[in-house]
Amino acid sequence: MSEHAVVTVVDETGAAITPTAVKLVAGATTHAFADVPPQGLSLDLASAAAGSWQLVLELPDHPPLPFSVQIAGSGAKSIAFAGDSPRCCALASASVTDGSSGTRKLFTFAFTLTKKHTELVMLAGWDYHGGSDNTLYAKTWRDDLYAGETWQTGKKTSLTKRIGDATVVTIFDFKSGNRVRYIKGKRDWHVMDKLLQGSVPTHTAGGETTAALQQRHDDDSISIVHAYRYVQDLGVAAAGSLQRFDIFSHAWVGGPIMIDTWQAPDYDAGGAREAERDPGDKDGRSKDFSSTNMTRRGDFKKAFAADAVAKMWGCQATTDNRALVRAAAGAKDKDAPLSVSYGGKTYSVTAKQIAAAMTKNILPDTYMKQLAKTVGITMYGAPPGMGASLRAVGARNYMFVDQSVYKLEYAWYKSAIGLTPDETGYFPYAP
Repeated sequence: MSEHAVVTVVDETGAAITPTAVKLVAGATTHAFADVPPQGLSLDLASAAAGSWQLVLELPDHPPLPFSVQIAGSGAKSIAFAGDSPRCCALASASVTDGSSGTRKLFTFAFTLTKKHTELVMLAGWDYHGGSDNTLYAKTWRDDLYAGETWQTGKKTSLTKRIGDATVVTIFDFKSGNRVRYIKGKRDWHVMDKLLQGSVPTHTAGGETTAALQQRHDDDSISIVHAYRYVQDLGVAAAGSLQRFDIFSHAWVGGPIMIDTWQAPDYDAGGAREAERDPGDKDGRSKDFSSTNMTRRGDFKKAFAADAVAKMWGCQATTDNRALVRAAAGAKDKDAPLSVSYGGKTYSVTAKQIAAAMTKNILPDTYMKQLAKTVGITMYGAPPGMGASLRAVGARNYMFVDQSVYKLEYAWYKSAIGLTPDETGYFPYAP
């Protein structure tokens, strides 16, 4: 008896999708499926060694979709999903007999996928202070968006469901340095693949010492640029497929802090190359979306769906910005001069001038605003001057800005600039 793996694909309406290619891949070894009447796209398992493989589907309007499988046996072979089986595929085995080929055992993978690819990308920064595993916040948000309900405010509320059984969720884990792709499993989540970004894992020893900062800067390890490139490639393979782009990390007004690197003096403010990204810098910067630093901005934009949303869940607790807001909020006369410190200097400004500076200079230069302008979608983020808090609800983990802590600041932003937060305390930065 010979053993064959067979693949069929239909879309959400039940209409057949013809793959452009199906293959088993392990490292540099590839076995391509062929159309073998009458069983269809299939592969004789005798050609594949026992062990871990990826079953890769190439479909129109999709990036290549890998699924983790395991082949067992030395004589008679069997094949099954590794780990949790994906909900989007029914795997069945049956023995068939015909006059020409004898008896064959068929392992049939019957996939139900979307006609057009859908995906979410999440970035989980390494907590260099050592207190949190930021992948937990990404995974909670992933689970909520699949369930269509959330406890992010501390109580159960409805949520727009953005993840279906065939939606890919990609998490960039900056602590391990891996990019991991998931699809909903029958019990939990099926790990489609895991790939180290760069050539070495993130250097997590040494904390914030000078030597550790230098090591992380110099290493060929995960960078936010890897995530940008992934989105750009998605824009080419499956335009309009990206539903959300979420970042869970420490952050400041200038962008998300993914592993806490730095810019060399030439690339920092006032340096000869300050408009450029430092190639060793792994963190996000407001300047990332300029034509100088993102030459494939068109591909980046193409990846996002028309109703896509982005969100940076970390802080913007820059002390100078909070001092500005509090000074303006406490002013009884908007035209009266106030003495405020900013950037180590003391200035005499009015509340009206502070509102103008926030509107014309500070808000437009934020990471959120720059991404929103580049893509043409709204990106949410903390208000300048405010820090994010952490909330655990059972096994669920959330980031939020505590509106009870910043009552004065929120009131000023609303009255002076017209900004109101979402239910978790983050402002919408519109394009």
